[in-house]
Amino acid sequence: MTLNPGSTFAGYQIIRPLGKGGMGSVYLVQHPRLPRYDALKLLSSELSGDAEFRARFEREAESAARMRHPNIVAVYDRGTEGDQLWIAMQYVEGRDASELIKAGPQVMTSTRTVGIIRDVAKALDYAHRGGLLHRDVKPANILITANADEPSGESALITDFGIAKPMESSSNLTTAGSFLATPDYASPEQLAGAHIDHRSDIYALGCTLFEMLTGTKPFQHNSMIAIINAHVNAPPPKASERNPGLPHAIDAVITRAMAKDPAQRYNTCRELADDAARAFNLPTTLSGTAAIARPPAKRKPILIGAAAAAVAALVAIGVVIAVNSGGDEKAGGKSTTSVTTTEDLPPGDVAKANDDSFAVSIPEDWEIQEEDGYLLKLQSAVSRSNANLLVSINTEANLRQSLDQATEDNIAQVKELEGVTIDSGGAEATTVDGEAARRFTYTVSAAANDGIEARGRQLYTRHDGVEYIVTFTGDSQSFNGAVAQYETILDSWKWLEQ
Repeated sequence: MTLNPGSTFAGYQIIRPLGKGGMGSVYLVQHPRLPRYDALKLLSSELSGDAEFRARFEREAESAARMRHPNIVAVYDRGTEGDQLWIAMQYVEGRDASELIKAGPQVMTSTRTVGIIRDVAKALDYAHRGGLLHRDVKPANILITANADEPSGESALITDFGIAKPMESSSNLTTAGSFLATPDYASPEQLAGAHIDHRSDIYALGCTLFEMLTGTKPFQHNSMIAIINAHVNAPPPKASERNPGLPHAIDAVITRAMAKDPAQRYNTCRELADDAARAFNLPTTLSGTAAIARPPAKRKPILIGAAAAAVAALVAIGVVIAVNSGGDEKAGGKSTTSVTTTEDLPPGDVAKANDDSFAVSIPEDWEIQEEDGYLLKLQSAVSRSNANLLVSINTEANLRQSLDQATEDNIAQVKELEGVTIDSGGAEATTVDGEAARRFTYTVSAAANDGIEARGRQLYTRHDGVEYIVTFTGDSQSFNGAVAQYETILDSWKWLEQ
């Protein structure tokens, strides 16, 4: 179906065509009620006419619409108009990565490539934690748009999640005998129609990285059969041979990402992105971006054994639960490198975030720990206390969403975890140095945590376009004993001039 500018489809006014591909056509449209432009995608007649695909499309578009991530093109709506399947998405003004590749290495530099891959990796890992695969990661599905809030001046967003696939599906999605993925980037198991999981997307991201660095697809053959055979049987090519200006270290990164055996690949896209950055001696995931929280050094997670699945889910939303591995062990006393003096803070020791965004007063019996990816990490120094306070940046925050809704979404995720309950009252409104904040308190049952009951308090606040996560955790006795000092620390919080 072809739509003409000025016509109306499903209530949307057509402005102009944006592009056309194997999956269908995309148009810039005016929303029927809101003062905004959207991107309207019409699925091809072949797909729209396939009953199995239509049923799956209805289910999976709903999953995609629930995803909220700054590096994922948002899915707003989907439906049918007659026999035509359509999906309405966020309109992103900019160019896709395939256009930048064609512009040459002066435009698609290695530094720019690493930044784009990092953004896409965060988006894919977010989707994978939610149980959703993309299945068609490629440069044409990566949109680059200006973003003044980013050091690079731009952000990358991945699109076409509206036709993504849940992980629990055991085989590759095909229709009329054809792959919905693009064979130039498809994993061997996807091309074979075998079971696929998140590592199939990692393979495709490795292929995408290769093309962005070299300007060529990994396997260049005249026939599609030869390309498929190469993905299944040929070793990954060396990027440094296609582009002699590249460091040899990047070859090992791509080789691992494109390993034939999924077990030999990276387990997360972030690992791939970080290794790519190291290959070029560039910073890895930016300080504070680790909203994926890790237990402090010399500690072990409180959730072990049967609760391992809950750990992964809690980590995905920034919740940290950790206890000392034993006894009176302390992690080394106050740090002099993180201590400063701020006139607006009460007398005493002061801890400043490692990005200089805020500072807090430290109670006498608390210690500063090595940040380990956090903006700030504090621990109660009282003997046998396991109370911790950690601050990080929530890089997966959707700042277009209200703080209330973001907090409620996180509470909903926590409620689904076995052995984890939210204290009565749910989200509580508070402030952090004048900025609105929302927090909730949760309990992890002893039955779910190797006989140790744990408690935590999660707080979200925003300042200067950044969302901060403040996590206070410990076993129940330590949590209850130190909660008053936690409140004192929060009361002393001061945002610093940048």
